[in-house]
Amino acid sequence: MTRAPRCGNPLLAPLAAAVLASVLVLSACISPPQPPSEPAGITGPVTSVVAGDGRPASMLVENTGTPVAGAISDKAQVNIPPATMFFGSDGKAATLDSISHIAKGTQVRVWFEGAVAESYPVQGSAKAVQILSK
Repeated sequence: MTRAPRCGNPLLAPLAAAVLASVLVLSACISPPQPPSEPAGITGPVTSVVAGDGRPASMLVENTGTPVAGAISDKAQVNIPPATMFFGSDGKAATLDSISHIAKGTQVRVWFEGAVAESYPVQGSAKAVQILSK
């Protein structure tokens, strides 16, 4: 009986298995982005939008209803830098199509990044925007 010739390094099989196991473990740890857990800076309808390159560049948000716990103001001029994360009402990352349809009357929740100018309305850059309804 003849044996088939062995090919390759015998240490490669365990190494490949270890690398594959590591990739599987790490991919299980990666979760999709979620809206911030802290209270939003403002929640309410968009009252004006300045269009950008396929997405809003800034918007004015006014809460004309019941004050929301944790809100920093009832009116905010929100700058929307490219790094802003967008979420749908279900908390999942929003598509570019839904972002481009933010218009006057769209209900949003906004979390700010960094300092917020304490003018009236307050002025700041959005870290995240959740689109609650259109």
